Amino acid sequence: MKRTHSVLSASLALMLLGGASAAFLASHAFDEAAGSLAAARISYENLQDVEVLQPSDDPNGLVVLVSDRGGITQADRDVASELVSEGLIVIPVDLDRWRTALETDAGPDGECLYLGSDLEGIAKEALRALELDTYFHPVVVGRGEGGTLAYAAVADAPAATLAGGVALDAPPAAHTRVPVCEGATATPAGPGAYSYDRAADLPVPFTFVVAEGAETATAMTAPMRAGQSAVATADGRVAAVAKAALAIADADRTELPIVVGKPKGQPKGVVVFFSGDGGWRDLDKTIGDWLTAEGIEVIGVDSLRYFWSEKSPKQMAEDIGDMLSDAKPAPGVPIGLLGYSFGADTLPFSFDELAPEWRQRVSLIGLLAPSAQTGFQISVGGWLGMSTGDSDVIAAATGLPATRVLCVYGSDEDDSACEDAKLSAFTKLALDGGHHFDGNYDALAARLLAALRNGPTAALAAPPTPAGPPAPAPAN
Repeated sequence: MKRTHSVLSASLALMLLGGASAAFLASHAFDEAAGSLAAARISYENLQDVEVLQPSDDPNGLVVLVSDRGGITQADRDVASELVSEGLIVIPVDLDRWRTALETDAGPDGECLYLGSDLEGIAKEALRALELDTYFHPVVVGRGEGGTLAYAAVADAPAATLAGGVALDAPPAAHTRVPVCEGATATPAGPGAYSYDRAADLPVPFTFVVAEGAETATAMTAPMRAGQSAVATADGRVAAVAKAALAIADADRTELPIVVGKPKGQPKGVVVFFSGDGGWRDLDKTIGDWLTAEGIEVIGVDSLRYFWSEKSPKQMAEDIGDMLSDAKPAPGVPIGLLGYSFGADTLPFSFDELAPEWRQRVSLIGLLAPSAQTGFQISVGGWLGMSTGDSDVIAAATGLPATRVLCVYGSDEDDSACEDAKLSAFTKLALDGGHHFDGNYDALAARLLAALRNGPTAALAAPPTPAGPPAPAPAN
């Protein structure tokens, strides 16, 4: 049920009071208009001291709402109210303040603005502040130029960062000193302004809500380009924004925290791969896609979402068993368990809890960049490189069958569990670089494939690099 709130009394009070009292009441008026008192005030990097508006019932998702030029106005409050009434957490962002902070952070030599880090980071801070057990990727909603930048942010977002976005009455261009980093091609549009190609391929859904124009359905699965909804009335457009944002949040919320890569033909191997605490992206996704192209069925577990609420080793083992049961690997097909960073930290604790049928069939346990200690829930400190718990990874790893373990670490790392003397029986592979192995993920994937096929020691000699996923076509 939608809720309406009068802000008349607060507005009248603002006319009579000044200073801190007026500031407080202005904030309170925003909260009332948005259908909820602010549940928290949070900060992350370039987004400082922003409110979090929480619906009264269990939330359906989370929205970062970016204002038009000129800061937060009644129009933004109306949008926030509609979003909250749909059960969405709302984080209102003043575009002018954010843009100033972004441009200061980029410095005089900055060539582009990356928006995704702030959007993802402030969403994580909000969800932790609200003590929710469910992780929501943020839906980015923008009004006016905030909508133009919301589109540019979505177009540039890495995998597993944002749920999607919606723009309300977005003009072709937005004012920034330098453009948003390229996802949608930016074109100068006058002094200090850039337009963005609205026909760009997108990683997640996006909808433009406009006063007039053609209706284009919003694609919710790949390949995706922006859709458009044309609504004549202002109130109707606000309602359409909330409807589109909820649809995107629903699609994100109903996805299981696993990504299954199915090869062509019968799988030549099956791997369950737990990602790092950033989610299924970068190293995890690249290696998973590469292995799938080589005939391996990869069940990628997005650790950010899976471990957002605490998991026990027993629950983790039961979930691994369910994933393997669903995959139905044929007799004789090798099975591997892989974990990167946080995934590698937690994986050793679950092995002894696996059902005997799967424990016996696993031929490779690949620990990529494990630490010495861990917890079993994603923490803000973990994203900053701090210890996430005090469970002893090395002690747990000593219980693994050493002949089936490959421990991979970066030669520049100084806290890798792989180098501990207690794990001397493991096959160990040192690669150039630090925690991310200098980004040489294809070569690492080739070694993991060799280890899956022929045992951990096969990874020590770099195998010939198979084709892997096809390279993108060169630009014209």
